[in-house]
Amino acid sequence: MWSSLAVYKPRRDHIPTIFSWLECARQSPLSLYLHAPAGDNFEDQRAIAYILGFFLDSQRERQIKHITLKLAGEFPISVSPFFGSSTPRLKSVELDLHGPQDTMHVWRAFCNVGIPQVWWRPSGVLHTLPSMPWEALTRLRLPIATNEAGVSMTDLMKALLYCDRLVDLEIAMKMPLVDTFPSSNSPYTTEQYAGALLCLREYRKRTLPSEEYVMDSASLEMALSGPIDLPRLRHFKVQAHGRDSTPLLNRLSARNLTSLRIAHFNKDESTSPSTMDGIISLLERSQAQLTSLSIFDSKMPKSETVKLISCPQVVGLRSLELLIGPVGHSVLHPLTFTRKKRCMPGLRKLVLPGCIVKQGFLSGMLKSRRTTLQELTFTTARVTKELYQELSDMRRIAAESRVLLTID
Repeated sequence: MWSSLAVYKPRRDHIPTIFSWLECARQSPLSLYLHAPAGDNFEDQRAIAYILGFFLDSQRERQIKHITLKLAGEFPISVSPFFGSSTPRLKSVELDLHGPQDTMHVWRAFCNVGIPQVWWRPSGVLHTLPSMPWEALTRLRLPIATNEAGVSMTDLMKALLYCDRLVDLEIAMKMPLVDTFPSSNSPYTTEQYAGALLCLREYRKRTLPSEEYVMDSASLEMALSGPIDLPRLRHFKVQAHGRDSTPLLNRLSARNLTSLRIAHFNKDESTSPSTMDGIISLLERSQAQLTSLSIFDSKMPKSETVKLISCPQVVGLRSLELLIGPVGHSVLHPLTFTRKKRCMPGLRKLVLPGCIVKQGFLSGMLKSRRTTLQELTFTTARVTKELYQELSDMRRIAAESRVLLTID
């Protein structure tokens, strides 16, 4: 039996088929997808409304585990009547809603019934924080591609303020965002802003879903003056467009973080060089046992890469991906494992960019890690006679040590 049902550009004549397929899969866990681009056909708009309602109503009687709604234009949505007090089978929703109408009631309806995973493409949602049940989420994706809506760093921090149950967080944003509460100028102590954050979260949990939550301005200012603690966060992915992610990383703390993926895009010559300061600061502040780290930044200076892989906070890494510009001896040297220099002793997966080194450096690094390393991937520049011999040595070492070697 199929596990998903997708409807693209719904029409009225789709309805009997959709109903039939849902009936056939009544006892099977299903993921439902509804994608309706903007259109002027009134009959199609009615079909969208009917199918949407049918999808939402289906979670009562069927095993619906995921719903994706990607809707644009004028579409009638009424969600509340379709939900009871709980939806034990529905585990995640993805909402991508674009149109002139208010869609906040859709967000509230899904979150108020305790759905733990929400992917949201916000078009103003960060400005309506008091009524949003952020504290119910364990997984959250906020792809803010641009800052046209005027979303500030403060708006984002206010959203994350109550996300103390988050395990997975993904943010894509246009940088830099305006920050009206720069933590570097905070007049409060660590104990003060940590206490204010705890008080806000506890009071929030005691507020009924039907009540309008009003933030205490003094406590809010104090809590936002320091890093926002996300105590259960384990997986964090950031895509920063325009400059590096340091301003965002400086505002967070995550003591249980195990996986961090950072990507920097669309940087022009006028942008200041990337640094690893934000990443190192986050790891130092969090004191987390990071096991997986991925960095994508074609303009990251080699000196910054050396600074990162040499810091004590990455010693426990098992997976390291450096998707940056070409590197040389300065980067490979600290990656070479010796008795005196025990850098990342448990490293199992290593992905490197183009390597411009003399013969023996790459094969020496691989040989030093052959007892623990399981995968090595890297790209090569123009193959010279020396490099050809180096690659032959690496293939031999990899074969003897059972290391999966990939050369692009």
